[in-house]
Amino acid sequence: MQFLLEEIQKAMFQKEFERLRKNTSTVRTFEEFKEVLQTNPGFIEAMWCGNEQCETSVKEETGATSRCIPFEQKIVTNECIYCKGEASKIVVWAKAY
Repeated sequence: MQFLLEEIQKAMFQKEFERLRKNTSTVRTFEEFKEVLQTNPGFIEAMWCGNEQCETSVKEETGATSRCIPFEQKIVTNECIYCKGEASKIVVWAKAY
């Protein structure tokens, strides 16, 4: 019985991991951000400068908000998607539906 439960858990985890991967896009520009938000709803990874005004502007213009800053960072570019200033963090953004 324990073996069956472990197999079910592994299968469920793998299924959700694949779903998350499929529904996460990585973008480099704000134009690309807006396009992906319209065509492929889900999570968007994008670089951010850390400025609260950029975060507020993204929310006002698109309805998307920052959801988390992953512990494991990958550097896609060194520019903030909104202000094009220096960015060192990738942030996960999403729109509530």
